[in-house]
Amino acid sequence: MYSPKRIITGLTMRNAGTFLWRTSLLLSLLVAAVGCRGPVTTSAPLVVAGYTGTVQVARSDSDALGNAVTVIGRTMSDVTALLDPQNAEGELAKFNRVGGSVRLPVSRTLFRALDLARHYHELTGGIFDITTGQLATLWEVGIPTEQVRLRALEKSGMKHIEISENGGVALTLAGVAVSPGHYALAYALDMAMVERRKHGEAAVLATLPYFARRDGRFPIEQPPVVPIMARGLSAHPLVGVVDLSHVASLAMVHSAASNPGAPIVMDPRNGLPATDNRLAVVIGPLTIKAYALAQALYIAGPDKGRELLDAFPDYEAMLIPEGQPLVLWMTRGFEAAFTPEPFYRGKSERWEARAATPTR
Repeated sequence: MYSPKRIITGLTMRNAGTFLWRTSLLLSLLVAAVGCRGPVTTSAPLVVAGYTGTVQVARSDSDALGNAVTVIGRTMSDVTALLDPQNAEGELAKFNRVGGSVRLPVSRTLFRALDLARHYHELTGGIFDITTGQLATLWEVGIPTEQVRLRALEKSGMKHIEISENGGVALTLAGVAVSPGHYALAYALDMAMVERRKHGEAAVLATLPYFARRDGRFPIEQPPVVPIMARGLSAHPLVGVVDLSHVASLAMVHSAASNPGAPIVMDPRNGLPATDNRLAVVIGPLTIKAYALAQALYIAGPDKGRELLDAFPDYEAMLIPEGQPLVLWMTRGFEAAFTPEPFYRGKSERWEARAATPTR
């Protein structure tokens, strides 16, 4: 016969065993569920104006990835559509159509894009110009005659864009057209980051074939690294990588001859394609300003580029001229953020603004 005490003790032990078994089963199921969920997703595709890139977030901010892609993609698509001269319903296309006949009040987005372009035109001594699209079209078809080239050159020039402080803009010469090209993408990327910040504070890195923009701080173990690709340099297209941990933006201008798909870059001073350099890369606070400097450096070359660097004190640059052996002209700040690819074989030259060059 069992005593009441032994009966109670037996029941207690059985309950304890059941509890432990159920707890073990629950923990096993939880581990299995975590395993089925797979690794944390920190990047997603970004498609804008026919270009495909990525949006990346820090691992700790993985839940913000979907919202970041949506906001950045939507904002960039809206801005690039507005600044697309081929979009008949876009504001820029309408502005080009009535050029030379009337002053138009325009949206803040278009006004700001034109005003900044004029400012960068002045900073670069007239080398950066967003009215050379018609010249580029001529050279895409073939080599134009000198008469045709000079006629098209007369119908270009930022001097023909008149901007008033009350928000009105005008083209002072009929036939001139604004064609921003990649400038529109750079501007859209900066605007997208401003808009994204309204929806969250997660660290974000957005990259496109010619641009990158970081917002927020990434952890040390997950640095925001951007590859620099140039297919025409060698059998290995990767030149190196740039770490954007301490700078926000990157912009590149490629040679159309050695990089299929890259647009022809025109020299607005003579209406000829710029062909002396292979690649220009600039890093700095704003994507749009980095792009303006990159295009100007690509046109100007290493020596004239020293003067341009004086006008952009917060920006660092790399330039690779045509010719062999390959030479990488890099400013001190760019060199600090750049890691060359192991297969790269070339010479590096220190490149400084004229103000930083010792006088002889």
